Amino acid sequence: MGLSITFADSKLEPARIRDCVIDGTVRSFGLRSNRKSVLTADDGFFQFVALAKALTACEQRIGIDRLVSMNEDEQRSKYSKCASDLLK
Repeated sequence: MGLSITFADSKLEPARIRDCVIDGTVRSFGLRSNRKSVLTADDGFFQFVALAKALTACEQRIGIDRLVSMNEDEQRSKYSKCASDLLK
């Protein structure tokens, strides 16, 4: 069982605390983004989490063995179509 604890300094503004908690929670589930700043409420974190959930479901649907045998362009195409279908 994994455990993650998210901390925010109580001296921060409430909006900044919310952003720290959002970022910590998203990261605790292993979701990573190529960014050096905190993921904020204004960044559309709900969409980020929905997309990550869809991509996880797509990986299961398509099958890891099949994905590994594809080149990068084929993988992108399959993931995009599958995620698009799931997020409709």
